This record gives sequence, C-alpha cells and structure tokens, in this order.
Amino acid sequence: MSGGLVSTRAAVLRAAGAPLSIETLEVTAPQAGEVLVRLGASGICGTDYSFSRSEHTRVPIVLGHEGAGVVEAVGEGVSLCSVGDHVVLSLIPQCGACRWCVSGQPYLCAPGTVAQRSGARPDGRSRLRGGDEDVFQLFGIGTFAERVVVPDTAIVTIPRDIPLALAALIGCGVLTGLGAALRSAPVPRGGTVLVMGCGGVGMNVIQGARLAGADRIIAVDPVGQKGVIARKLGATHFTAPEHLHATLAEATAGIGVDVAFDVVGSATTARTCIEAVRRGGKTCFIGAKPNTKIEISLVEDLIRDAKTLCSCHYGSSHVLRDVPQAVSALKTGALDLESVVTQRLRLDDINEAFGMMAAGEGLRTVVEY
Repeated sequence: MSGGLVSTRAAVLRAAGAPLSIETLEVTAPQAGEVLVRLGASGICGTDYSFSRSEHTRVPIVLGHEGAGVVEAVGEGVSLCSVGDHVVLSLIPQCGACRWCVSGQPYLCAPGTVAQRSGARPDGRSRLRGGDEDVFQLFGIGTFAERVVVPDTAIVTIPRDIPLALAALIGCGVLTGLGAALRSAPVPRGGTVLVMGCGGVGMNVIQGARLAGADRIIAVDPVGQKGVIARKLGATHFTAPEHLHATLAEATAGIGVDVAFDVVGSATTARTCIEAVRRGGKTCFIGAKPNTKIEISLVEDLIRDAKTLCSCHYGSSHVLRDVPQAVSALKTGALDLESVVTQRLRLDDINEAFGMMAAGEGLRTVVEY
C-alpha cells in the first residue's frame, strides 16, 4: 500500500434514482481495529435498490452489504483475522461487549448500529475517498467495491474452500432468512408456515422452515416462475397472492398457519399474514419500506385469538455462531445457495441488475470481482 493508499473500482450513487457510476476511488489504510478486504463477490439485495431510490440516503455512497473476500491488511490490535484469511462481511458489526451483545442480542450491538447507520467510521470519515471527497459506505461496509476497509467486528473468517460468490450471500440474505425461521419466530417441528415474498431472503426463510422441520410451507409470490425454485428449496405449496385464500383452506383445513413471515412488508401483505395465522399463532415481519403503517385492532386482531406479532432484525443473528453454522450447512448440502443465485455479472454491469430487480425478475444477482 504505497503511501497508505490503494485504489479500488466501485459503483457510486451520487443522487437518488440516478444510475450507479463506476469510479476509481482511493482506500485509506486500515486504522486500529480495522481490516482491508479485497472482495471476491457481492450480492445485490432489494435493500440496496431501495436505498438507491431514497432521498434520505447519504451521498455520495457505495451501496452493497452482502460481501465476502480475502483480508489484505489489518490495523493495530486486530486479532480476529490475519492477512490471507477468507471472510464474510456482517452488515451489523457485533462488538461482543456492549449491553446488547452481552445480553444475547448482538444484532442490536450499540457501536455496530452507529456504524451501520452513519455509513462512516467513528471519526465521521469514510475510508473511501474520491479526491478530497468522502464516499460513504452503506451500513459502513459498501460492498459494491473491489476493496473496502471495515471494522474487524464486521468480519467472520470462513474456510478457504467455500466459493466467495456463495459465501457473500451469508452476510445478509442467508442470516436474515434462516434466522427468521430458526430464531426470530422459531418454526415448530411439524408446523405449517406461510412465506409471503420469494426473493433472495424469502427463499432462505423457506430453507430455514425446512431445516426447522415444518411439514407444510406455503410460498406466495406474484411471479409464477419462482415456484420451481421455491419447491426445490422446501416449499410444499406455491401460489399467487390472489389464490392464497383457497390454498390456505386446502393446506390448513381453514385453521390457519402456525407462523407467517412477511418478507414484502406492504400494508396489504402485513394484513394478509396476520389474518392467515391460526389462533395462538405468530406473524413475523422481515421486510418493509420506511414508514409503512397498518391499522391493528388489539382485540379482534390480537387479544381475542392470542396472536403474536414480532419482527426479524438481521435474523436475530450472532454472526460468530451463525456464519459458521450456515457454512457447515452449505458444505453438507443442507443449505442450497446455488439455486438462489440467478445471475452473475461484473461490476460494470451492475445497473442491469437494478433494472431486473425493479421488474421483479430473478432472485439474487452476484457481482464477481
């Protein structure tokens, strides 16, 4: 790293709704507690697309938050990894020492949340620079770049034989989807589950429900072609939203599902999931656009039938525990990520992936560096 700087190509958002521009940026050397990672791959999540359209996104910024790569340099005091290690990036750094980490909720890590929301390091600066200008990193990592500097608490080492294009997905879609079904709203063995929305996260909710031992998994999506993959990953039923009522009647004898997962997060899908749950069942909200609101009658919707509402924040994950578990499931074949990846492309073609996402096409696109 000549002069403490190294260059990187990155996809930069400079205005809400504008195409990402491919630029060459400077990466500053990792400081104490930081790691320089040369990324091998980055997944493209619906959250990235949402931030690219939002007027509230801090620009200029490198989007992306699902990444895996190889450690190139470490700052002072780093002990969690060494140069040459293969790593998965966590979109929420987990310090292991704050009130939430020590009480079993590291997905709410206090310093990790600050880093995630600011898009910068604690000193207020980004480690990506375009001339004299800071270029911020989505969630403090910004994986639409060939190289990034991140806190060491945002990485988890993995075996070197795991393909980076698949490992990248673990950092968001896999931990969120599996965690929703295994931790946030645990699916009972032999239970019946509804998964509303079959994108990259929804497909991993399906896999989580299967791993939990669900007997019936009802997947719902308006794109009929997703049914083939949903069934391959564990869904026993697949239906379009307009046919859900009939499917529920057939699959549950009119009783309703044990757990419903709303991955879409619209007012309509939220209401549908609440109504689809049996008495004493649970609805778990995973995805939603900011300021999405629904009206709930406490008696009719909740108390009378003892229904529960809960949320899933990053799959209630403990990354040092859950990333290795996901890797193990991937190696044994219990977790299928090849089927979730429907497109691989280069950084220069990243806007093509956003176009497909806007059209509702595909599941996970992976950028390979």
